[in-house]
Amino acid sequence: MINKLLKPSLFRRLFFWQMLVILLALAINFVWSVWSQVYAPGSGGIDHDMRLQVNAVAAFSALNPTPGHADAVAREVRRLNAGSTSFKATDADFGWQVWSAAGELLSSDGLTGSFAPCPPGSMDALVRYQRGNWLIMGNSSADGKLWVVVGQTQAFLSQLDRKLVLQAFVVPLVYAIVLLLALWVAAWQGLRPLQVLGERIATHPAGSAEPVGNAATHLLELMPITQALDGYAQREAHLRAQEKRFFADAAHELRTPLAAIGAQAHVLSHEQAPDLQAQALATLQSGVQRAGDVLTKVLMLSRMDAADADLPLTDTVDMPCLLRDRVAEHAPRCLVTRHNLGLMDGPSLQVLGNRAMLAAALDNLIDNALRYTPPGSQVDIAWGTDGSHAWIAVEDDGPGIALPDQDRVFERFERGSNANQTIGSGLGLAIARGVAVLHGGALELEARPDGQSGCRFVMQLPSA
Repeated sequence: MINKLLKPSLFRRLFFWQMLVILLALAINFVWSVWSQVYAPGSGGIDHDMRLQVNAVAAFSALNPTPGHADAVAREVRRLNAGSTSFKATDADFGWQVWSAAGELLSSDGLTGSFAPCPPGSMDALVRYQRGNWLIMGNSSADGKLWVVVGQTQAFLSQLDRKLVLQAFVVPLVYAIVLLLALWVAAWQGLRPLQVLGERIATHPAGSAEPVGNAATHLLELMPITQALDGYAQREAHLRAQEKRFFADAAHELRTPLAAIGAQAHVLSHEQAPDLQAQALATLQSGVQRAGDVLTKVLMLSRMDAADADLPLTDTVDMPCLLRDRVAEHAPRCLVTRHNLGLMDGPSLQVLGNRAMLAAALDNLIDNALRYTPPGSQVDIAWGTDGSHAWIAVEDDGPGIALPDQDRVFERFERGSNANQTIGSGLGLAIARGVAVLHGGALELEARPDGQSGCRFVMQLPSA
């Protein structure tokens, strides 16, 4: 527990702030109590006691305004004043002067160190003054025949200060210490749910979507933390599940071409007939090409995942030029498959982005159109602008994609139900959509404007 005060901790922060508030309240209470109850002019305890004394001397001395009587009255008041307190008082601590209305001094304490003479008119009535080491106050008798001044020494009042320190500071300080000990226990128990939450986080299984919080930690102050942790746990579990599925699907996609490569390599090593060797070599090359295609796309997806938070979009891409390059790249393949690959006319268009990734996305869209349409099909590429966005469309007149599969085909390693007879990895559309999203755009499958069968993939990108 002591370590929580020696090291940075919420407990130390909370405890110190509570202690500061308590000590500040104690200091304010002490100053206010001393001032309001004792020293405040007119309403404090000192003025109250001195008013009683001066009024008592004036009232009783007026009954017989002679020097002897006034002297006896003042001495009796001094004796009563000393006996009514728990302080140690001496004759030298109380002084007085009794004056006639005409200014004749009838009686005084006779002390060598007493306060200077204060005849009538020298000071206001019932107002405390300080004269050297004395606090004095004067008042007239009710009939106005006498003027009385009484005083107390600072030494006598210093005893009052010490008592006040004891009553108004030491005793509350003891209470404050007891209160701080109670706050220590309260803070420790109040912060206990944080420790429980930490223990749950420490034992939370990696990749589990199970909520981190529980009934013990569902406190109002902890709700933002537990909700954020639960959301993080769910996202992590989803990413881990995607990662496992990704590698499982990648391994599955690679298993078939690798098995074909191994089988054809075995055939080549034992086959002597030239025609069979050529057939085995062609199958071997096809398997290598398919495995290379899968690996290329897997690496592309890995690059996209790594670039998700920091993709350099610094290339000013001339889209018509890029589209012509991609069409030229696929032209030799179209000569073999007899596809009619057309590039429509469009406006001048520039996009700010990553040229290599945009080229890869367009290659995958064109490759899909050529791969999943029969020989001799028409594949058209068009582009244009729509407000602040550019669009590129790749359209074919093939069999199209069944309605239940239209959302699923954008997932990794997913293909339409009518593509089972065609070799493919199911990664092309996932890559194309991922590139579009990384550029702040989108990729959607739309119906062809002419209402004919086929696919029309439209990529939208912010224009430069």
